[in-house]
Amino acid sequence: MNDLPNITKEELEKVFVNPFIDSLKQEIDKQKIMLVRTEQVYQSYYERILRVDSKQSLNKLINETDWLKSSLYDILEQEFPERREIPFSEEFESFVTSSETYILEQPKIIKREQKPERFKKMADDKSQFLILKPLKKLA
Repeated sequence: MNDLPNITKEELEKVFVNPFIDSLKQEIDKQKIMLVRTEQVYQSYYERILRVDSKQSLNKLINETDWLKSSLYDILEQEFPERREIPFSEEFESFVTSSETYILEQPKIIKREQKPERFKKMADDKSQFLILKPLKKLA
């Protein structure tokens, strides 16, 4: 007879928590890189604006601002290449793989014997249970 599997806190962390947290950390790292790149673009824009002389300032400011816009769009297109719904299984692939592997390793059927008192009539049993309990012994 298979008993219910013992699951330790360490197993739960290894199988479920750590892969999920790792996926979140990877996403945060990607966002941090994007923010650093964005900051660099703005810093470069600021430095370019400071170099604008007064003779052609309006045209130069328009050109620099256009450069800023296209640079930011490039960053966004690299970070978010297409608009689509990202399935959970793709976003958290390591979590899904780890949990599926763990679940598949578990026994498919677990049988547990009922305690003998579960077959006896109890004072608070409804009438339908009083009739069915003796039949449980036959099963």
